[in-house]
Amino acid sequence: KAINVEEIYLLGNDTTLRVSFAGCNAIKKLVLPKTLTAIPDGLCSNATNLSSITLYDNITSIGTMSFGGCGLLENIKIPNSVTSIG
Repeated sequence: KAINVEEIYLLGNDTTLRVSFAGCNAIKKLVLPKTLTAIPDGLCSNATNLSSITLYDNITSIGTMSFGGCGLLENIKIPNSVTSIG
């Protein structure tokens, strides 16, 4: 049975993620951990209803197609700490 979660808050002290929200169309808002340093390739690709994601200043890289196909994504601020995208 599918679970339709609209908001996800990832907490903790992780610097990397071992999860993917690719194709999770129910998600509208995603808050990543403050300690995260890199967003993996395809993290939220084709999460078509994602409209808001929170990124913090520890992030230095955003992987390829991390938000590809997220046509409703309106609220994203790329921190100055990011030195690599794709």
